[in-house]
Amino acid sequence: MAKVETEEHKPSTGADLPEGMGFSEPSTVYAEETWEQQNEKPWPKPLHTFGVCQNQVNRGTAARLRTLEVENRTLKLQVEQLQHELDAAAVREKKSLGRVAVEMDRMHAELDRLRLSTQLNSNAVDRILKGAPEPEEREEAPEPEE
Repeated sequence: MAKVETEEHKPSTGADLPEGMGFSEPSTVYAEETWEQQNEKPWPKPLHTFGVCQNQVNRGTAARLRTLEVENRTLKLQVEQLQHELDAAAVREKKSLGRVAVEMDRMHAELDRLRLSTQLNSNAVDRILKGAPEPEEREEAPEPEE
C-alpha cells in the first residue's frame, strides 16, 4: 500500500481567526501517531490508512469552512457598504424631492397669481365694455352756475 503523507495538525482554538469568526476546526478523530508508535498493532493497516485519510478529509473540510466563513464575512461587509450607500442615496433623494416640492409650490403660487390677475383683468375689461357708454352718447354734466 502507498504511504499516506500526513502533516502535523493542531486543532484551532479560534484565537487565530478574525473576530466574529467563531468557527473551530473539527478535531482529528484518528490518532495517527498512536498506531505508528505501537509495537503491536491492535488494528490492521487498512483501518489505519482509512483513519489517516479521514483526518485529511477533516482538515480539508475545516479549511473549506474557514474559506466559506471568510467569503461570508466579505459578503456581509459588502452588504453593509451597499446599505450605507443606499441610505446616503435615500437622504440625497429626499433632499432633492424637498427642493422639487418647494419649487412646485412656488410654481403653483405663481400660476394662481397669474390666474387671479387674468380673471381680474378680464372682469375689469368686461365692466368697462359693458358699462362704458359710447363717446357720442355721453351726457355732459351741467356746469355749475356761479
